[in-house]
Amino acid sequence: IRTIGNPHNSVGLILLLSMPEDRHCLSETLSIIRNNVEVFTATEADINAPAPGRKRPIQLGQVGLRCVYCRMCRTGNRVKRATCFPSSMRRIYRAVIDMKLDHFKHCPYVPPGLKQRLDQLSQGTTRSTGMTVQYFIRSAMELGMMDIGNDGVFINLKRVGKVYDESEINNYCKPVKVKRAAPQLMTSPKQRTQARGVEASPPMHSDEERFQGKVVLALPEDKNFLSPLRCFLREQVCVFSATETDISIRTPTTFTVQLGQVGVGCVHCLAVAPKERSNRAVCFPFSIGRIYQSVADIQRFHLGECRMMPAEARSRFLQLQSESAKGSRGLATRTYWIDAAKKIGLKDGISGMFFS
Repeated sequence: IRTIGNPHNSVGLILLLSMPEDRHCLSETLSIIRNNVEVFTATEADINAPAPGRKRPIQLGQVGLRCVYCRMCRTGNRVKRATCFPSSMRRIYRAVIDMKLDHFKHCPYVPPGLKQRLDQLSQGTTRSTGMTVQYFIRSAMELGMMDIGNDGVFINLKRVGKVYDESEINNYCKPVKVKRAAPQLMTSPKQRTQARGVEASPPMHSDEERFQGKVVLALPEDKNFLSPLRCFLREQVCVFSATETDISIRTPTTFTVQLGQVGVGCVHCLAVAPKERSNRAVCFPFSIGRIYQSVADIQRFHLGECRMMPAEARSRFLQLQSESAKGSRGLATRTYWIDAAKKIGLKDGISGMFFS
């Protein structure tokens, strides 16, 4: 659980929506927004504050979300979506998206550097999935949140930090029935995926005729677009199709890994049994757009302590890291990583990445 403020003064602490795992499981945009959103419980002042357009009355103690920068400003000085009260944990994701679109770009109290970074990230192409919503629900439950009928979300201190299994999470992930104004509205996952321009993949079964194995991430043209360090990292990492043994071992994801789903892993550790691998040896990004971040995580949390890496490779890794810190050519764009993934046969599907 993350807070900001004076640790010796509980009154001054601010509970953040973000969790340490955000950067492993969410896009950079969502991770930034969550890191700048406060979780609070409604007081009498919140209940009595004017809120044009609010459909449901606020309950005392109900969980709300608000911008950390204008939280103490007068209501009249805040721009749209500065504060919201999700009607359920499932709606927290929607509330954060609304704050991203309607508030952080326009709030005069948000630092210019943060606005600039969010604007840069908005130029890229990202997609959200049911797994993203599932992560929002899981993290909310770990913060002690729970739905109370139609009265909204509340915090039960006895639930803070509790670990929940997949069945409990999935109970909150069931789609909410809503009235549809037009019959042509896209409701199926396949339709929504195709509308986003992503090829929908059928559920992964063990008898599917797909490539099973592993492929090194590096390509010959890497050296024309990437720094020497990034080229080296891509040589040390491969993409592979998950086996029964792989999915039985806990990985840093918030969703269930399926048989045949493509993961990213250290080429040295994949040669040994999963239980013998060092920390963060493998991960399962939910889209090819997240491969870059997965490789960065393996670099930061795994390669430095990998027991299977040869001494010569480790020496080269440390040397390149040192040179990179002194000013190498830097990172290539996300577009290159996505195009490179497609060249080795990777595609996005509803259930994560797969080999085409």
